[in-house]
Amino acid sequence: MIKRLWHHYDRAIWVRFFGQIITAVGNFMITPFITLYLYEKLHIHLMSTMVIASMSPAVGLVVGLLAGNLTDRFGRKSLMCVSLFGQAFSMLLFGFASTVWQFAVITILQGAFNAMYFPAASAQVTDVVKEEQRSEVFSLLHMGLNVGAAVGPLVGASFFQSSPLILFLTAAGSAAMAGLLILVYIPETKPRTHTSDLLKGSAQKDEAASRVTDPGRGTGLYVLIIWITVLSLPIQLLYAQVRTNLPIHLSHHFANYVHVFALMQTFNGISVIVLQMVIARITRKHQAWALILFSYVAFASVGIGYAFAPSLGVLLAVEFVFTLGEMIGFPQLQHVVSLLAPADKRGKYFSIFGLRWTAGSIVGPLAGGWVMKTLSGSYLFAGIGVVIFVSGLLMVWTLRTKARPVSHSEETVHSLS
Repeated sequence: MIKRLWHHYDRAIWVRFFGQIITAVGNFMITPFITLYLYEKLHIHLMSTMVIASMSPAVGLVVGLLAGNLTDRFGRKSLMCVSLFGQAFSMLLFGFASTVWQFAVITILQGAFNAMYFPAASAQVTDVVKEEQRSEVFSLLHMGLNVGAAVGPLVGASFFQSSPLILFLTAAGSAAMAGLLILVYIPETKPRTHTSDLLKGSAQKDEAASRVTDPGRGTGLYVLIIWITVLSLPIQLLYAQVRTNLPIHLSHHFANYVHVFALMQTFNGISVIVLQMVIARITRKHQAWALILFSYVAFASVGIGYAFAPSLGVLLAVEFVFTLGEMIGFPQLQHVVSLLAPADKRGKYFSIFGLRWTAGSIVGPLAGGWVMKTLSGSYLFAGIGVVIFVSGLLMVWTLRTKARPVSHSEETVHSLS
């Protein structure tokens, strides 16, 4: 059984999976607690803390676009390695930072290296995985991410209270270890422009997949990807609040809010570990637009739940709905982009789609901090829930009317309409 599962995917995917786990453990050890560290340990003003939190994605917005072109030109492996080793270096520096300006500079550095990873990593999956398996592989990698989400916050919470230096050093080591795995075990997968090697058949198939009946190719296709990215942005706004303002919102309602938050994150991670591949198999024959609509409704409900949850039990129920939304929605959105992206522009298309993360992470902490300061956390999360619901309706309309791919294979299991 295990041997059959191992051979079901390319070896590079399994290396990425285990590397994802290692990196995610380190990231989830520090990411939820950075704002608390600045706000509580260094006694930095709330809005100043949110400005620092926004610096990383602000730099990532620019670097991410450049990384897409660099990925298509120089390959996937080199960008992933530079990203991971750079992240390790910046996390190491965090451990020795003690002033506001030091944290600001290191945050910018971290944002630049972090932004390099997504376009290259997503393009690499599209290079080596058959179209009909891509949503499953994106689900597998998402499960690896949530192994880290399950373990990281609990470890991070304990170190946050006792030894922040060990927290940052451990996170740096995890990123460096993942970089070594990719450096040693993953080959370069960038399709060759003038060749008839094994990748040619896949490239031709994806070229056919990238044809759309409306609005067509070229500029129209870029506009379509940008519009899909914009409609994905509200979900990232919710994620940005979870990483920055949610712990502060919880501190107004729960005495032991650090451990409440860590428990929520761990519950989310364990749920994904247990259910992700099961959900992927169940949903593989359903239409993508319906699955994406479900995920948007789920995320909208989460926003309302975070706003008004009166107890830990309700928060955990809300977190389970959050889990369903991300397990179903994220792999589908990535699969949609992989279908639309021509083989020679995969890095660029995924870098555009990745802007939802960076743009949301820039706007989210600042806007969320302002709403919390002037109104309350309840207004913040309820408002995001409403925006997500409206965006979901627009996303479904877009996928059903503007992104209908030409039927190109009997094996296509995720039609957009």
